Amino acid sequence: MVLHTFVEVCGKKEETILICRTYSIEVKLGVAGLQSRNIEFAVIRISILIAFLIIGIGVALRLLENNQSSPQVQGGSPVSQASGSDKGAKPETSKQPEESHPPLLKGKVVAIGDSYTYGYPYGMEASWVKAAGDNLGQEFINKGKQSQTSADLLARFKADVLSTSPQTVIILAGAGDALRGVSLPSYQRNIQEMVGLARTQNITIILGLPVSSADPNVRKLGGSYRDWLSGYAQAEKLTLIDFDAVLFDEKGNYKAGNSDDGKYPSRQGYQSMAQAVGKLFQQ
Repeated sequence: MVLHTFVEVCGKKEETILICRTYSIEVKLGVAGLQSRNIEFAVIRISILIAFLIIGIGVALRLLENNQSSPQVQGGSPVSQASGSDKGAKPETSKQPEESHPPLLKGKVVAIGDSYTYGYPYGMEASWVKAAGDNLGQEFINKGKQSQTSADLLARFKADVLSTSPQTVIILAGAGDALRGVSLPSYQRNIQEMVGLARTQNITIILGLPVSSADPNVRKLGGSYRDWLSGYAQAEKLTLIDFDAVLFDEKGNYKAGNSDDGKYPSRQGYQSMAQAVGKLFQQ
């Protein structure tokens, strides 16, 4: 609009030259003003961009500093950085209570078996079960009966073992089976079924190798039970206990004082059996 007016005024008379010059100055000033405003806007924009850039750099440096100062992680656990006063300090470790024997062998124990478990001919008070419980200060329940086979033990396993909810069961069977000529397959099935029943209640199982007989024929069949039971326990990762090792010498005879009649353990013999159990529980 300023330029249009300038043309109109300058196109009239000469006396209006001063006015035209005045308008010319105004036009120049107007154009200069527009340019100045554009520069100001440009400076503002650049200033804003620089401000954002500075803020962004500051945030990035702050994040980098935090990452460098944060604790490192090893194996999923935070490891604090040692300060000057902590150098050489050893990490604290929680103290575990000392165990006299493995945790799985703590708690109530039920021993099921034949005459060798019962404590024949003296009775339960003289049995290795009673002595082991007294020595360990632990509850041992004697479920041994005279003249029993593995089939007899299986028949009363639920009532005598499962119903008492023990932590551990010790199964000692085979002497009565060998005396009665029970076949190896039958013996195997009975043992396997008792193991299966115990596992339904997560009971720790200890298998006792059959106590050897002085009779050669009975000893032979009992030996086949022992051989199979050793392999079975290893395959099933079950604990074994061998009372023969503490009762008999290298020739297969009772050690001195361990038997009064050459057939069954004496009171001393049952004490020896109890010591074998104690060593097993204290390992």
